[in-house]
Amino acid sequence: MEKARTETGFVADEMVRKLLILFIFEKMDIALTDSTLSEIIMSNNWMPYMYYRESFAKLQDAGFIYCDAHGAEPAYQLTREGRECLTELYLKIPASLREEVLAYIKENKVRFRKNQEYRYDLSQNRDGTWTVDMFIKEGVKYNLLEVSVKVPTRTDAVRAGGLWKQKAPQIFETIWGTLVEPEENPEK
Repeated sequence: MEKARTETGFVADEMVRKLLILFIFEKMDIALTDSTLSEIIMSNNWMPYMYYRESFAKLQDAGFIYCDAHGAEPAYQLTREGRECLTELYLKIPASLREEVLAYIKENKVRFRKNQEYRYDLSQNRDGTWTVDMFIKEGVKYNLLEVSVKVPTRTDAVRAGGLWKQKAPQIFETIWGTLVEPEENPEK
């Protein structure tokens, strides 16, 4: 069963392709956007794009992947049924492929987590200004922190969103430390 790939290097079996997607979700342990999951799969040459799209759609139709449509790009994660399926059929994924996935995730998880958890949306206001809604995701359904900033131009909005991706941890730490867990008790 270790012959899991075609001559081009792609995963050959349809069931293994679907299990591979479920396995990636489980090991990433965060909600993933379609573009992030696609990047993971395509950059490793695990399956052609059309096979990925087909497998992803079938997993979603079967109720193994849940979609949260909030925000600029929907994010997906495993459902309980998806986890149960993976648990039941885990050994159908060749050990060499599981090891390859685990090595890739270990090396890249922090980068993907940062891209997934520190997000922003831009919207133009009626007066021509722009609003940047920035948030830190906690799973698929919850935002740990939300910040909205009104700026004069789209360029300023894009710059603020880009800086948010870089500075969100420090901003969160400052807000949390100041408002939720201050060093000194202000009531004393």
